[in-house]
Amino acid sequence: MSSKPVNGKGTAEAEAAAGSRRLTRQDLLRRVEELEAQNTRLRELSLIDVLTGLHNYRYFQEQIDIEMERVRRTGAPCAILMLDLDFFKQINDAYGHEAGNAVLRETARIIKAGTRAMDIACRYGGEEFAVILPSTSLEGAVRIAQRIRRAIKRAVIEHARIPIKVTVSTGAACFNYLDRVGRDELVELADSALYQAKRSGRDRVCSVSTSAPQSEVTPTEKDLLK
Repeated sequence: MSSKPVNGKGTAEAEAAAGSRRLTRQDLLRRVEELEAQNTRLRELSLIDVLTGLHNYRYFQEQIDIEMERVRRTGAPCAILMLDLDFFKQINDAYGHEAGNAVLRETARIIKAGTRAMDIACRYGGEEFAVILPSTSLEGAVRIAQRIRRAIKRAVIEHARIPIKVTVSTGAACFNYLDRVGRDELVELADSALYQAKRSGRDRVCSVSTSAPQSEVTPTEKDLLK
């Protein structure tokens, strides 16, 4: 036989205990939300290049797959740019790696300023950058690339009171819904156009069609054309 609460004391204690449990559940829910927010932030940070503030190679790989799928679904084209600073090793050798880092940061800023809000600018690796251009034809990609090239050429980057000038070579390629190429092939096409720009004298933009035959650029040739 259960005992009855005396003067409501038992009821008050039960209600207090229940309230305490409710607060505990609320605290747990709040903690879960905080952890989810922290995880989201950590993922975002893992996709950012620390030096330049642009997205990194991993993010580029994820987003190019998404954009190519969007092209297949909507029919709107997507273009990519591959950009490589000319004679960057000479800057490091002449002025030091901190000067090279300053050049990379300013180049990233110029690329970001020269693209649209919907474009995805990334540091691909070393002195190479990549830009994904949604809903953009090959002609449109070349116009954007030329705008960036001119801005980089005009820039005077100062480090330790030393003015540094730099140029960039760029390759452009475009993916249309009828094309039968994958992500890696599209990047290789843009990369081959980039090294065509290097061979042609640097500080220029070259473009390539997905249907055009491409000559392979060996790793040794790439090193020589840096």
